Amino acid sequence: MKRWFMAWCLLLLGLLTGCSKDEEILAFTQKLDSFTSEVVSRVEKAQDPKQGVDAAQQYLDSNQGELKSAYGELSGVRGYQVKEETMERLTNSVSENTGKVMGLKLKYVTESVSDKEFDKKLDKLSDSYSAIFDG
Repeated sequence: MKRWFMAWCLLLLGLLTGCSKDEEILAFTQKLDSFTSEVVSRVEKAQDPKQGVDAAQQYLDSNQGELKSAYGELSGVRGYQVKEETMERLTNSVSENTGKVMGLKLKYVTESVSDKEFDKKLDKLSDSYSAIFDG
């Protein structure tokens, strides 16, 4: 009976370990951090921020589908598939990275007040970025 119980426990442990999504989530957060840095830097490093927003929007558009799909898969994981700390890291990463993109609106507030087209482009960039995380 003891051997049967031990075998059952080992099997269960193996199944639970095999279902872990921790590594996938951590890889996604690294990819998201890198992606967001690229989006923000395309605006900040451009000679003309308006053209930088266009470049950032183009980059976002070309990668949005892949990120949205990956996030959709990972956001549906259950507690037994992932450690609580890992889910917290995912939540923090999404929040911090969204804040970085939204922060462009604050950084360029003077320009966006005087240039409505630029303001609309910043809004579109922010909305497109946020759409990655919409269910």
